[in-house]
Amino acid sequence: MACQVVFRASGTQHCVLLRKDGRAYNGWMRSITFTWARLLPIVALPLACGGGSNGISTPTAAPVDETSATVEEPIEVSTVEIRVVEPGEVSVRVTGVVGDGCSALLPVEVTRAAHEVQVDIHRQRRTAGVCSQLAQLYDEVIPLGAFGTGLYTLRVNSVTRSFRID
Repeated sequence: MACQVVFRASGTQHCVLLRKDGRAYNGWMRSITFTWARLLPIVALPLACGGGSNGISTPTAAPVDETSATVEEPIEVSTVEIRVVEPGEVSVRVTGVVGDGCSALLPVEVTRAAHEVQVDIHRQRRTAGVCSQLAQLYDEVIPLGAFGTGLYTLRVNSVTRSFRID
């Protein structure tokens, strides 16, 4: 059998062997024709719409203004677990959500006054720009120090707990 049809595709010359009835062996020529018939609208559409090598534009994200305004706010607290270790050493395990991709955790602030302890966990968040919508989780153990005997009130952002040291 000799090569009866020669064509070029992707820079390579191909030879198709045809049967006596004019069809390609194993339907190879038909599958090539079918594939190109399906791809032609996809390839031709950008060219018809003003695309092409000179007209194709790549979408870009809006420029982010690094000096844009930010807000500082408390993180969302899910759980507060008080841990008392002898003799009177106290720590607190806090879990919660810092926020999305535009949120950055700020340093934790702990203040004590008499029998009250305040733990502030804040985040700083950009108010403009595109942010990933993946939650940043918070899970930390914060040492509070040594406590004498008595009843204490602990506030972690908006969550209040009491604990006693005997």
